[in-house]
Amino acid sequence: MSEEMALDRASTPEVVIRQLDLPDSCALRLKAMGLFEGQRVEIARWGNPLVVKAAGSKIALAREIARHILVGPATSSASSEEASPADSPASEPRPSVATPADFDPQPTRRTTGAGSAASTSFPSSTAPSHSRS
Repeated sequence: MSEEMALDRASTPEVVIRQLDLPDSCALRLKAMGLFEGQRVEIARWGNPLVVKAAGSKIALAREIARHILVGPATSSASSEEASPADSPASEPRPSVATPADFDPQPTRRTTGAGSAASTSFPSSTAPSHSRS
């Protein structure tokens, strides 16, 4: 079994969060910022506040909060055992991203009736017009 310690007492700069021993409102706030059980974090700055890198962000934590976040060593086996599904990009399909080819630069063409000439319709501008006096 690996040794758990408070985040502010971590002996290495890379650790894995084991438990958030905080009130629910505080724990939910930290989870929304990317600090949750199984998340690997890197300590970017020691002191008060303690600055950690996690989920693509730097997060500053007061020492009073950091001492209630229990962490363990960040070994390859620990991170694979407790990794969240969001940590493994191959497990979930990524949402598709629109590319420039997805947008048609040509205006839409509407016909006004059977046998009549086609007219080109451009979207109307919703920008306010400004005039100077």
